[in-house]
Amino acid sequence: SSTDSLSIRETASDGSTPKEGDALRWKLDNGKLTVRYARPRRLTVTSTTRSKSLEICIPTAWLENVQTLRVRAVSADVDVNLPERIGTLSVETVSGNMHVNGDFKDVNLDTTSGTTTFAGGADILNTDSISGTVTISLLRPARSVEVDTTSGNVSVSGSTEEMKLDTVSGDMDITLTGTVYAVKADTTS
Repeated sequence: SSTDSLSIRETASDGSTPKEGDALRWKLDNGKLTVRYARPRRLTVTSTTRSKSLEICIPTAWLENVQTLRVRAVSADVDVNLPERIGTLSVETVSGNMHVNGDFKDVNLDTTSGTTTFAGGADILNTDSISGTVTISLLRPARSVEVDTTSGNVSVSGSTEEMKLDTVSGDMDITLTGTVYAVKADTTS
């Protein structure tokens, strides 16, 4: 694959490339990459569950023009690894886990039951989770970090000027370095 072009690779759980009818559909239009599930067809019930992984490699040279990267999934795990700083990152998933590494201006991570792991830099970082664990490792000082969970545990380490943590029944583990101007932490049980 060329280092100056977008690369998309889809692999089935057994290591094979999915058949045409099972392959994901994607299109790149005016800088927006849209990936959709396989083409519509009759529902087929089988005794085995096949999973797939999708790897999207964005050329490093393209990242200087990326203002917003938005990823939406339902039950898929999402891994974002970016070597260059970009503007806004938004990741939403229902039950998939998310792992984010990189440097961003703004980060919004939202899941219902998946685990959220962030390691990197962000000026502003917001995470929401109903029952998933949230782990944040700030590799550079942030201006603001906000975490909201219902029953997930929260772990934050690094430096931030302001922090707001809210959980109903999750545990909180906070290790802050550097100057902190405001911390608000609420928990019920």
